[in-house]
Amino acid sequence: MKLTTAAAALLIVSTVAFGADSDKDKKAKSSKVTVVQNTQQKFKLVYLEQNQGKVKVNIKNSDGVIVYHQSVNNEDGFSQSYSFEKLPEGTYTFEITRPDGTRLTQEVEHRMTMAQPEIKANLLDINDNKKFRLAVVKYNTKPVKVNIFNESDELVHSETINSRESFRKIYDLSELEGSSFRFDLTNNASTISMSAE
Repeated sequence: MKLTTAAAALLIVSTVAFGADSDKDKKAKSSKVTVVQNTQQKFKLVYLEQNQGKVKVNIKNSDGVIVYHQSVNNEDGFSQSYSFEKLPEGTYTFEITRPDGTRLTQEVEHRMTMAQPEIKANLLDINDNKKFRLAVVKYNTKPVKVNIFNESDELVHSETINSRESFRKIYDLSELEGSSFRFDLTNNASTISMSAE
């Protein structure tokens, strides 16, 4: 593992689809290799491809200078987080070289401040408007407050979920009054209202 002085504290982080790079690279995007921004200054590389062998990870600044280099022995996929805390703001490129030599690249924007993303969630009716599956994608560690209202706009259930990760939960509302329900989700940065699909 080689580090430049500016990247001495760089660790692994992020999730977004990679595009192809150069003639040697595959032209299709890979849904199994992504980079996600976990927190304000951290990105996570998620590599889910099964191709066994050495995967090379380069992170380059906007001038094309490698600020971080790593080789990972892939067996069944891996994820790695990187901290950009000691790096200046700007555009950086993750360059991933697969064991077969093909490359994928993805640009990320490193900023000292990051707007809090809205909650992303999905609500599925799994039993005649009485039982629901809620799936929430989390981009930070803030708790999510779940309020459930009936068709008369009466609060019938409230809880705060402190999970640090994305989560799924089944809600059985058959014992509660109401024939239809609305879920309001809040994470201190945004609020969304959802009805079952």
